[in-house]
Amino acid sequence: MNSLINFAYGFCSTDCALQGIQLSGGPTNLVGGTYSQSFLVSYAFSPATGTLDVTAAGVAVSASIATSPQVVTLTGLPANGQSVDVTASFSSNSTCNASITNLYQAPEFCNNDDVCSALDITNKINGAAVSCNNIGATAQMGEPKPNSVGCYVQNGWCDNAATQTVWFKFTTPASGSIDLDFTSPIDLQMALWEANDCHRCSAAIPGCW
Repeated sequence: MNSLINFAYGFCSTDCALQGIQLSGGPTNLVGGTYSQSFLVSYAFSPATGTLDVTAAGVAVSASIATSPQVVTLTGLPANGQSVDVTASFSSNSTCNASITNLYQAPEFCNNDDVCSALDITNKINGAAVSCNNIGATAQMGEPKPNSVGCYVQNGWCDNAATQTVWFKFTTPASGSIDLDFTSPIDLQMALWEANDCHRCSAAIPGCW
C-alpha cells in the first residue's frame, strides 16, 4: 500500500525591519534654546554594516548598530514647543525605515531664569495664556524669596529654598485687580513682588517688596 505524506514548510522572513520608535525618558540638557532627547529604536535583522540613522526636528545622528532595542540620543534639538516627527533608517538599507508623526511635543525654552530677564506678560492680561517651563532653570545668587513661615499663609512658603526659578513681570492697570490662573495642575511655589528696578530686587538690596 502506498502512503502519501504531506510536508508543510513555514518560512520566516529575514528581511530587515524597523519595528518601532519610542521615547526613552524625557528631555534633558535644556539650555540656550536647545535640549537633548533619547529614543528607543526596535528592529530585527539589521544590516551587518552601516549605521542606524535617527532624525528629529531637523537634527540627525548616525549611531553604530548595536542590539535591539537600541537607545539613540539626539542633542541640539530646538526647544520651540512644536510637535516632533521622528524617523529612523539604516544607512546601508534605506528601505528599512520607520517614521512616527507627532511622537511628542518639544519643551519650550523660557529665557527668564534671572530676575532682570523676566518675561513681560503685560500684553497677556485678559488675553492668551503663556506657555513655559522651568526645565534647566536655576536660582541666581541673592534671589529674593519669602520666609518659610508655613504653607498656605500670606508672605510665606512651605520651603524657604529657591530652586529652578523662572521670572515674569507685568505692569498693573490703573485700577482693578489681577488674578493669576494656571491652565493645568502644577506643583510650585509662587511669590508676587513689586519693584521699580529689577537690579534692586534681591535679598541683599531691599528694593523688592
